[in-house]
Amino acid sequence: MAELFGRAYSTEALMARLGALEQVGGIELVECIDGPERGVRLLEIRNGAGLGCRIAIDRGFDLLDASYRGVPIGWRSPTGPRHPGLASVEEGRHWGFLRSFTGLLATCGLDHALAPATSSAARYGYPGIDQVEYGLHGRVSQTPARLTGYGRRWQDGECILWAEGVVEQAAVFGENLVLTRRIEVALGGTSLTVDDLVVNQGYRPTPHMMLYHYNFGYPLLDEGAEVLLPARAILHHIHEPRAQGVGYRHQGPPRPDFREQVYEHDIVPGADGMASVALINPALGAGGFGVRLDYDRAALPCLIEWQCLQSGLYVLGLEPSTNHVLGRKFAEERGELIELGHGESRSYRTQLSVLDGSAPITALKAEFAALQPAPEDFAPASGSWPALWR
Repeated sequence: MAELFGRAYSTEALMARLGALEQVGGIELVECIDGPERGVRLLEIRNGAGLGCRIAIDRGFDLLDASYRGVPIGWRSPTGPRHPGLASVEEGRHWGFLRSFTGLLATCGLDHALAPATSSAARYGYPGIDQVEYGLHGRVSQTPARLTGYGRRWQDGECILWAEGVVEQAAVFGENLVLTRRIEVALGGTSLTVDDLVVNQGYRPTPHMMLYHYNFGYPLLDEGAEVLLPARAILHHIHEPRAQGVGYRHQGPPRPDFREQVYEHDIVPGADGMASVALINPALGAGGFGVRLDYDRAALPCLIEWQCLQSGLYVLGLEPSTNHVLGRKFAEERGELIELGHGESRSYRTQLSVLDGSAPITALKAEFAALQPAPEDFAPASGSWPALWR
């Protein structure tokens, strides 16, 4: 049954009331035609219950933005969704990612995520290259996808709006990794799901890292907004916890002098293996408003929080990751850098759900408290790093 406008409809009952499904919801392919984003293809999804999103096909099949009943959920940076032809991860001593970093979801990978790094190229067997230099957060978010399909399907009386694309990251003598991504939104629902499959189509073992950079901005992020999570501990922070007077949980107002703060949290998953984190604004809407991010903790064991409360940027990132926040060298030293052999693959699932009003927010708080009471806002970092992939 599809829940629309306060009523539940069977497929037949709903379609009898419409000339076309697009009257209430659907998925449409459009293209940007001006500015630095000219030529970027977008898929626009409307689900009839106020949840909508746009998929940037030519930017890693990432989520450019989303909204619910007119409330923006994601973040847009000053760069805008620049065409990938204008992007270079090598720019600015391998910090070029920041020249086109924007959107609700910026996927980081496929062979590298986190800070720029240099590593041996011996695995590629080419005498002309002895080292590989990796730019901030890798290449995948700045690589166009092949659009393999989009549309709707009816399943057990429910209408699912879906889109699928393939992103190929390859180099001669280098990696040949392929990401297949499927995004689904139920008509009348309050959540969207991103399912990914990464396959090594090359014939040499290839390093693989993955990080889902979900980014939230105003009005969801504002003074008084809270990060809620069932965490055993704060594992690490790159800043002095009390220096700016803002902890991981309670968010402050924008400040021109704010310097980013980064944490890694040790999240306790639910019985189904999914880990969760939420951003709640108790002053937004009637009874509060928030979003919940669920992800498969077995595939993405690390959760990073990026807090950038700087005026003119003002963004909070919640980032499930395959690796600890200290990055590639740390992973190599600990034997935690994933390698995919020929034909080997990794699967990932993330789901973003809207929490509209006091009832779902209260239920979420009770669920998290039962799993694990969260650390205090300025709790010290444990400095203990759980072993990964052993």
